[in-house]
Amino acid sequence: MSLKSKMLKTAAVVATVFAMSQSAQAAPVTFDLLNGNGGVVVSGVQSFDWQDTGTGLALTKLQPQNLVVGQQLDFEYQSRLSAFSGANGGSIVVAGLNQNFEYTVSASIVEEVTAVTGTSVDFKALSGSLSIYYDTNANSDVSSGFGFTDGQLIATFNILEGGNSALNFAVDPYGIAYGNGVTTYFLNTILSQVASNYLVANGNINGMTFTGTQTLPPENAYSDNVNGVDSDNGIVIGVDGKSTLTNNPVAVPEPSILALLALGLAGVGFSARRRKS
Repeated sequence: MSLKSKMLKTAAVVATVFAMSQSAQAAPVTFDLLNGNGGVVVSGVQSFDWQDTGTGLALTKLQPQNLVVGQQLDFEYQSRLSAFSGANGGSIVVAGLNQNFEYTVSASIVEEVTAVTGTSVDFKALSGSLSIYYDTNANSDVSSGFGFTDGQLIATFNILEGGNSALNFAVDPYGIAYGNGVTTYFLNTILSQVASNYLVANGNINGMTFTGTQTLPPENAYSDNVNGVDSDNGIVIGVDGKSTLTNNPVAVPEPSILALLALGLAGVGFSARRRKS
């Protein structure tokens, strides 16, 4: 077999195995939430359903139609828990939620504009973090924007590059963008830290997927500030989201695949040296 044929064969094998690894899907993990003192708040949870009054803030002074492809901006987000979802997708009712205690979420995301048309802008995430809190004082307030990060930090996730979000809009005669339908939001994350006396999984937690929708104008999701940032510094967007914990946050080359690639290339190189000698 010629050197070129060997190289092609090696590349084909590596590509095949790599593609198989890429096809792996994130698998949801069920978990229990504790109160920090050994008491169980709720068990058999798979997802956090965040309220549709969640607020997003895109930090830019530009109107959406004036953004350009490749432009980066910061996006702040915060919300309060609406309900827990179980493994079957059904809602889990827990007495005292948002009365005697609450769960909140806060995220800071660096985004990049990937497409701009006259009526929509698309983004992808570059980096950032998302944190979930437990608080025995249910004091988060949408209108003021405070009380979302003053509880016990139970988990933090690092946001991976990729995902996607879209914002649809229309423009009035004065050049001001206004709402034009509900659009999607998707993030992949990897676990950074977890407080085991507040969250215990029935399996390994590696990451979390965040799915949701966003609207412009935010209507009842409007906040005076988001994560401590004054809303006058950007575009306020309503966000309705859901967080699902997973054991496989993103398809990446496994060490065995990287080893296969290295061995394959080493074999091709060795063959080439033998041919020269």
